[in-house]
Amino acid sequence: MRLFDAEMNVRLEQRQRYFENPSYRKWSDIVPNYIYRNYEGLPDDDFFIQYLFGDSENNSYSPQDICDKLSEGYELPIDWNAFYDYFDERFNDPENGYKHQLTGGYYTAGCNDDVGIMELLDEYRDILLNQTYDMV
Repeated sequence: MRLFDAEMNVRLEQRQRYFENPSYRKWSDIVPNYIYRNYEGLPDDDFFIQYLFGDSENNSYSPQDICDKLSEGYELPIDWNAFYDYFDERFNDPENGYKHQLTGGYYTAGCNDDVGIMELLDEYRDILLNQTYDMV
């Protein structure tokens, strides 16, 4: 398992590699840049929500809200290959000590929804990765 600073450096590199394509939604356009290490420091479960919804102000979405948004995937300015590559890389990294952010239950305000991020992603994997469109 990597030490915290090393993990933040890995996340920074990964998020820059996967989420700064100018043809799609960019993480740097969503995340407030006035908070130290917010770009890479945001936990992966919160990052998933904020990037998916394009909003850094509200994290209170139910699993149904998330499924509805994933169902609209073809309408979103998201590079789904990069999105899945990022989360697969994070999940399959043996040095990632923060995998619980991807597999633990997603909790929303007032709800105890025991659904993990990877479980939600796997449910939509075939649909979102087999699109016949290209966002330009």
